[in-house]
Amino acid sequence: MPEYWGRLKMLLTRSLRENNALPQDVCLSRQRRRESDMWQRRFWEHQIRDEADWVGHLNYLHYNPVKRGLVRCPHEWEFSSFRRFVRE
Repeated sequence: MPEYWGRLKMLLTRSLRENNALPQDVCLSRQRRRESDMWQRRFWEHQIRDEADWVGHLNYLHYNPVKRGLVRCPHEWEFSSFRRFVRE
């Protein structure tokens, strides 16, 4: 499956570049690695395996604003789905 996503990303990036829809001023480090600004570096694709894995990822998302010092509790982050998950 990862090779599918890699190919899809490559074809989309190539198409956008050919249609001048991507910036041409890519930094030197990205040029060396033949990367574009289209995709985030260090992106980790992951398929959820089971309910425990799902809960672990939700906990990570919900507690990240707390870990970063933006709020004291996850329910204080206005953009979070935490309150909805607690309600359900």
